[in-house]
Amino acid sequence: MDERTSQLEGAQDAPLLLLHDGDVRRAVLDFEGQVFHYTLNKRGLRMLLVASGLALAGAVAIYVWMTFVSLLWFLASAALVVAAVVTLVTVWRWDTFSKTGFLALDDDYFYVGTSKRAWRISWELLDARALGFEEYSSERLSGLLKMQVAGQQIDLHLYHPLAYVDDLQGLMFALLSHMKGGPDQASLEEE
Repeated sequence: MDERTSQLEGAQDAPLLLLHDGDVRRAVLDFEGQVFHYTLNKRGLRMLLVASGLALAGAVAIYVWMTFVSLLWFLASAALVVAAVVTLVTVWRWDTFSKTGFLALDDDYFYVGTSKRAWRISWELLDARALGFEEYSSERLSGLLKMQVAGQQIDLHLYHPLAYVDDLQGLMFALLSHMKGGPDQASLEEE
């Protein structure tokens, strides 16, 4: 048994645990709770790729036809290259996030993260404030819960122009049902 495995087994009952690589795979291997994945906005992704290609084509055209005859043309070309690179990095980031990001919950824990790094959070630590519901402000294009759990800030992405939770209503219902101070199952069953 290696050192990392023994540390993980010693922390099995920890209310907050950061899992890495193989630990994430082992935690969700035989998972019997609900799992929510992210969906990539392919149309938005294509639009950004086209815009990036046009910016690079513009930079090349400036280089070929103007050969930087003045500082202004050089700065315009450099700005187009920077815009294209920033756009490509943004596309790559959200594409990777949509493929590896997940949210999972069972009766004991809430998991949030990616296949490489995920937080396992006990429900006893989660209430409306810890989940970030009290300070949540929806923006037009993105929704993010800034969870504050045991001194850690954990970002919970709900939606973004390039990626979104595939069943946001189901996730919200599950979170509200499980969190500390939420409606208990007995009162739900009575209604």
